[in-house]
Amino acid sequence: MVSRWTTVLLSSAVLGSACSAPVFRYTPNPPSVNRPEVQAPVFFRGFSDRTTDKSAPGLRAHNFYNLARTGSAAFGLPRLDPSALGEFFVDELRRSGRFTSVRRLYPREEPDGPGILVTGAVERAFMDFGAEERTPTETLSLVFALQAADAPASGGAALFSERYEHSYGPAPSPVGGPKERAMIERSVREAFGLMADDLAKRLPTR
Repeated sequence: MVSRWTTVLLSSAVLGSACSAPVFRYTPNPPSVNRPEVQAPVFFRGFSDRTTDKSAPGLRAHNFYNLARTGSAAFGLPRLDPSALGEFFVDELRRSGRFTSVRRLYPREEPDGPGILVTGAVERAFMDFGAEERTPTETLSLVFALQAADAPASGGAALFSERYEHSYGPAPSPVGGPKERAMIERSVREAFGLMADDLAKRLPTR
């Protein structure tokens, strides 16, 4: 039996399928220090996609969105494309003022000298509308992973590996509208700010 809430979600998704999902826009957090704390150049490879597909066992496909792979025009959900997130995270690191030099590495590109190599992954970027028919709620769950090592020219030794979990919500419905996009943009901004701060504290200063 298909519930009324499920029907509303499916109908909205069909109506919105012909439209484009809203564009994710990122504004870095303000600088948090007056001078750089990490003197060594930082090379960032970007984020790979390690998320689970919507059809995986135990996940409700009718009210669950994997934002790393799809957005929704009907519900105002922008896609969190891992490649684009990599660009935004580099912007965050540069704007933070904590790093002397941050460079984005693209596929098949390697560090061109000594420094610190950072690799990222998006492990979760889920928007869940909940299962309740009368009082649906929205919860955003983000999990990012970062691994840091000396660049090959600096010896290649591993420095640290960390997962960052962030959960936002639940927020009361009605579902749909600009508040979903604003919630997602604010949440990613907060997550990236915390990750940049932690990275600066854990990397060698020189």
